[in-house]
Amino acid sequence: MSRKVERVVFLALAFVLFAFGFAIMLWPSLSSRVSNCVFLAGMSALLLFAGIYQLGITCERADTISEELAKSPFRRLGLPIRFYTSKIVFWQFRVLSIAIIALGIMAAYGALVAYRRGL
Repeated sequence: MSRKVERVVFLALAFVLFAFGFAIMLWPSLSSRVSNCVFLAGMSALLLFAGIYQLGITCERADTISEELAKSPFRRLGLPIRFYTSKIVFWQFRVLSIAIIALGIMAAYGALVAYRRGL
């Protein structure tokens, strides 16, 4: 998948999730139709998919992103150039992927607890 399509897909997914979350807060009648178990199971699946996909593209994207960051004028704002090496960016993406997968597993556990309690 090209980077532009990937960015649009993830941006649209984030927009839909935020819109759904705010709709539940603003209109409580909508939240009565969707159970907590279904919501958490869906969130878990999306988080696990995003984490595994991020983990898969980490190797190939670390070099290109480190080059883009090194050329960026924003790098002069605070962090030294050693924070933009390919190796550092690779480990940043790896830690990010592991955190997303852990959040997906926690959401799955929350869905299981909600299912057992009938929520």
